Amino acid sequence: MSSDPAVKERQRSGLPPDRSDVPFPKRVLTDRLTWIYLGLLLVSLIGLWALVQQVVPTRDALVCRDTEAGSDRVVGIGDFWEMAFRFAWPTAAVLVLLFLLAGRWRPRPFASIVCLAWGAGAATYASLMINTCATAYLSIAGAGDPQTAPRAAIFVAPFVEEATKGTVLFLLAVFARNLWVNRLNGLVLGALSGVGFAFIENMIYYGRVGFAARETVGAAPPEQAMAELAQMRGLMLAFAHPLFTMMIGLGIAIGIRAKSKLVRVMAPLVGFVVAVLLHMIFNSVASLSQAGAQQTLIYIFGYWGLVVTMTIFAIRQLFRESKLVRARLTDYARTGQLQVGDPAVMSSLRKRFVGFFHAVLTRRVAATWRLQRAMIELAYLRDAMTRGLVDDAGHERERELLAVIAQNRPQAVVEPFTKTPWPRLPGRRRRAQVPNAPMLGGGPSEPHPGPQFAPPDVGRQPAGTHSPYVSSGR
Repeated sequence: MSSDPAVKERQRSGLPPDRSDVPFPKRVLTDRLTWIYLGLLLVSLIGLWALVQQVVPTRDALVCRDTEAGSDRVVGIGDFWEMAFRFAWPTAAVLVLLFLLAGRWRPRPFASIVCLAWGAGAATYASLMINTCATAYLSIAGAGDPQTAPRAAIFVAPFVEEATKGTVLFLLAVFARNLWVNRLNGLVLGALSGVGFAFIENMIYYGRVGFAARETVGAAPPEQAMAELAQMRGLMLAFAHPLFTMMIGLGIAIGIRAKSKLVRVMAPLVGFVVAVLLHMIFNSVASLSQAGAQQTLIYIFGYWGLVVTMTIFAIRQLFRESKLVRARLTDYARTGQLQVGDPAVMSSLRKRFVGFFHAVLTRRVAATWRLQRAMIELAYLRDAMTRGLVDDAGHERERELLAVIAQNRPQAVVEPFTKTPWPRLPGRRRRAQVPNAPMLGGGPSEPHPGPQFAPPDVGRQPAGTHSPYVSSGR
């Protein structure tokens, strides 16, 4: 860690160091955040590999307690993992797309990949191991106790699974505080961790149902059994795990953006507790209530009511971020540091997207991306400075961002073109330019027609001649 006071001051404020004079490859390789991302991805991949070894082949049960249950065999999903993947990936793909669109104000692509991978690998494997051992200790009547699974699902799984999914969020909050600039960041990162967890969990459930259907005489075909379960878990209850974990991310985002020390400590804890309680209620309904009209009503008014509420909250946050960006950039436009039209363009997701699309067509992608990124970061930096979250180090970062904007403005597409600049197709000929027809009486560049082309002057007819244009009076 550098001993420069200016660097330490920026670190305390959660601001990235100024490394504009460092070449891009060296900047990436020497960035601490790069190695944090790689380390988290490595742990996630190791967890995913270990998970595959646990759930795919048939193996001996994990012995966590000296009971007869420890000698059982755990049936793996075997060759059903391919079919399970086909049923599970559409749900995960749709959810990932929705949450990435919700985080378009300040995209965090690398952090999003890390959270998704962590939920699918490290969180799922750790939860499987801990839940398995805890289930053995919750058996009261010995091996085969029918109440063991509901007890573990209600009193163990919510704490374990939310803790494992939320670990990556707390790590990013500690080592990459500058990532959390609004509540949508927390909501999206938390939801993506839940999406990764739900994707692998759904594959395990689908594979086990398919294997059980094949081995059970008189049961439905494996594909039909898996499709019925996918309709329930992948469609009706698709938002369950993302909904729980986004509460942790939302609590962390509120805490980081708060000035009060009490709120900074309590908001993440409250978010974790809310996530656990929602998970406990969900598992209680699934484990204790009978499938039917009563359970369906609970899901509709409880679960889907909460999903709709969070959707409305996310939409309101999108409009709030638009107003915030416009107001903060207007501060710079009034002082002449930005152009007058910049706040209106950068506060509209549609205009930013169309402008970037036009930059792709005109081969000005790099400058446009840097300019848009610098302006959005400048808006959130200004917001943090006005709220007292950043000290004097923010002024230095402010000057750096304004310099980046001024440097890239000549090459960037700041505002979308009036007409889309479609590229010319190879071999396409231009239309022949047809000259405009001259105006009657001559245009501004045409000479006036001579007297030989003028209409006959009826007022100067020679005497004794008859003009067809004059009545004879008869």
